[in-house]
Amino acid sequence: MYVFLQLFALFLRVRGAESLTLARSYHAQAVVMYAVVGLTPVVGYLAAKTTAAVTDGAGGVWHTGSITESMATVTIFTMLFAAALAAVKLLQEPTAAVHEGLRNG
Repeated sequence: MYVFLQLFALFLRVRGAESLTLARSYHAQAVVMYAVVGLTPVVGYLAAKTTAAVTDGAGGVWHTGSITESMATVTIFTMLFAAALAAVKLLQEPTAAVHEGLRNG
């Protein structure tokens, strides 16, 4: 999936579609949705009151609390970090878009 999206982004870049400027709210929707999806495992971990032992196919015993804790930790350092970076970039973007438009026009 990543390779397809990267090739599509490169295609748009070569084609010159970067000059299309959309409202900040258009991009903010994607950032907010990505953050909400990223918060789901964190809230699930914080709201979990019980832990149960589960056995995998190889006979190993795992505790569901440990699984949700590791999933929440990974989500914080991947999805939420990326959403925070995108939000910062989105807040800095309007001035960059104006300067880019002046340079191209």
